[in-house]
Amino acid sequence: MFTLYDCGANPKKSTITTDVRQELAAVIYDTNVLGFKGPRKMHILIPGIYDINTYERKSIRPVAVSVTVEAKEHLLKVHI
Repeated sequence: MFTLYDCGANPKKSTITTDVRQELAAVIYDTNVLGFKGPRKMHILIPGIYDINTYERKSIRPVAVSVTVEAKEHLLKVHI
């Protein structure tokens, strides 16, 4: 799994919670049929839009694994 962040601070190195980086997306790879690192199915998780008027997306600033983009609901999931 790969996670995309903005330019905020790493939660392990920051004492201020408002300065913590946001998770922008997560990319999860399935293993292919033969078990090789060749072509694989990919899932992309993106926080959903929560304000339809301003088109703001849900801010996810994890300080623990239980609040990561992978653990959240209300996500846009793209299969490639």
